[in-house]
Amino acid sequence: YWLKTDADKGGTHALGTFQNCSSGQTPWGTYLTCEENFTDCFGSSNPEQKFDAGMKRYGVVAASKEINWHPHDPRFDVAKNPNEVNRHGWVVEIDPFDPKSTPVKRTALG
Repeated sequence: YWLKTDADKGGTHALGTFQNCSSGQTPWGTYLTCEENFTDCFGSSNPEQKFDAGMKRYGVVAASKEINWHPHDPRFDVAKNPNEVNRHGWVVEIDPFDPKSTPVKRTALG
């Protein structure tokens, strides 16, 4: 439920990765990169938007002082797609040497 959006009704395919910072090489040659400050891309077209505890914990606000993609892409408007924010902020495994590889958002490490 928490990952289902208009763009992905099944909640199984994140549409890319962004706001990546840092990375570390794995023993098998891929890299783990971290999505950070992703909440700066989100906002709300609803000036009366109420944010639940999860959104507040993430730091999502109606209009960020930084990036604000929500006026330009409804995917980043929490009034229209409240679950999109849950699809970011992950540790992502990438293979920069294989252009056909698919990045994997890791849900558990260790």
